[in-house]
Amino acid sequence: MAKLNTTRERPAWLPDSKPFGRMYRGNNALYNSARWRRFSEAYKRNNPLCSVEGCNNPTAYTDHIQPISVGGAVWDMDNIQPLCISCNASK
Repeated sequence: MAKLNTTRERPAWLPDSKPFGRMYRGNNALYNSARWRRFSEAYKRNNPLCSVEGCNNPTAYTDHIQPISVGGAVWDMDNIQPLCISCNASK
């Protein structure tokens, strides 16, 4: 009986796959810091609902309005908004 080849080799012309390679992760140190986690949890406790007009879902994310990668202030309360899962995904 012939044995099936179950190994999947990528064609030579196809670049190597890197899981999550397309995602920009330049701010990992900030978002993984204890200071940010404390700040984010406190902010979500004080802002329990999504800030998008007409959305009343619970807050899941502490979002920077202007991304810090383009010059947004990290700790400025005017640059922070609470977002639910679906509103954050659509942003």
